[in-house]
Amino acid sequence: MIVPKIRSARIHPFVTIALVVVLFATIGGIILIWNNISQRADQAIQVQNVVETNGKTTIYVQNIGEGTVLLESVQIDDEKILIQSKMCNISGDYTNLLPKEKTASIIVEKSIEKVSRIKVYAKGGAFAVWYVTS
Repeated sequence: MIVPKIRSARIHPFVTIALVVVLFATIGGIILIWNNISQRADQAIQVQNVVETNGKTTIYVQNIGEGTVLLESVQIDDEKILIQSKMCNISGDYTNLLPKEKTASIIVEKSIEKVSRIKVYAKGGAFAVWYVTS
C-alpha cells in the first residue's frame, strides 16, 4: 500500500512576526479606547446660573462628576472663548481646574443681551448647556 506524503504548509517567520505585531497593536488600541471612554464617563459639569452685570457675564459651573475637571472653553451662541485661569475663580483661587463638587465662576467680557445659548466645555468631552430666556 502506498501512503501519500503529507506536506505541511509553513508560515514565513516575517509573516508570523507581522501578525503578532498587528495583534498586539489591536489589543493596545482597544485598551486605550476603553480607558478613554471610562475616564470620559466619570466627568460631568453643570451650569448652575448665569448672571450679567455691566456688560460682563458670570457663568457658574459645578463639577457633578468624579475627579477634577479642566474647564477649557465657553461658547456663547457661535463664538468660542478659551477659558484662562484669570477668568475662572474657584473658592478664591484663579484656576480652571475644577475639583469634584466645587463650583467655578467664569467671568466673560461679553453681554448676553441677545444670546440664546451658552455652552461650557471641559477637556475630555464633558460639556454643559444653558439656554438664555428673555
